[in-house]
Amino acid sequence: MKAGKIVGVVATALAACGNAREFVRSPDCAGVDRAALPTVELEVLLPPRRVTITVEVAQTPARHAQGLMCRKDHGAAMLFDFDGEALRSFWMFNTFITLDVIYLDADRQPVAAMTMQPCPRPPGASDADWQALCQEASTSYTSSVPARYAIELPAGWLAERGLPLSRVTTMRFRW
Repeated sequence: MKAGKIVGVVATALAACGNAREFVRSPDCAGVDRAALPTVELEVLLPPRRVTITVEVAQTPARHAQGLMCRKDHGAAMLFDFDGEALRSFWMFNTFITLDVIYLDADRQPVAAMTMQPCPRPPGASDADWQALCQEASTSYTSSVPARYAIELPAGWLAERGLPLSRVTTMRFRW
């Protein structure tokens, strides 16, 4: 099999699993780092249910800041590994897909979860106005207690597998 066909087969297989990395084509996304991140298998347990999903791992401040910005793949998921526990906050600037965020403490126990809505650029809005709009809209995306980790999943992904976000504090997460 030729190299081009192998790449096509691998890309097709990743897309079927929801792990293909797709980016929005927009001038607003020109400076986004598109390099692949390391991945891990994330296991979510709420007996008797157990599901797994492949997540990208963001471990640096630059990757924390970028998160899933400019992504259009609705299967995208990310684990944020921070240096220590603190109140964590996310915003949806330049993010085009609805996400569930789950905050976990240093022992990987969930402490909070919420659904975050995209914040598209309004027609004709300046960068500053757009950022201010997204910042204001995201005030509710802050953990209420210190968290060491955060997990972004496609909105509704857990619920579709019988694991409602309302029960997240009874779930266990392993990677």
